[in-house]
Amino acid sequence: MAVAANAQPGVDRRHLVDNRLYTDPRAFALERERIFERVWTFYCHESELAQPGQYLAREIAGAPLLVVRNVRGALRGFYNTCRHRGSLVADQPCGRTASFRCRYHWWTYSLDGALLGVPGPAAYAPSGWC
Repeated sequence: MAVAANAQPGVDRRHLVDNRLYTDPRAFALERERIFERVWTFYCHESELAQPGQYLAREIAGAPLLVVRNVRGALRGFYNTCRHRGSLVADQPCGRTASFRCRYHWWTYSLDGALLGVPGPAAYAPSGWC
């Protein structure tokens, strides 16, 4: 049980929380693992993404996430990262777009998350990438 070191005399110390729990990175890592990764977390209301191409990019418990309304009107959710080098594909917190592009090497993705284009695909040929 965590007890505050500077509790006032006469105060029942069993009901005090050590303030370090609010700033300790280890405590936050445990909360992410044991709470946030196991429960639903509110991201947005669907009305915030009324038109095709509208998106919201937010971070929840350290994970960069992206929700977008595709051209058929469905909401899609992804990690807001490029599969090549992990850079963000949406660098603004919200907006409207026809596609997403990684600013690192300019890989482009559809509103459904499909890879649309890779600049200079011949450069990847020696690696066997397809």
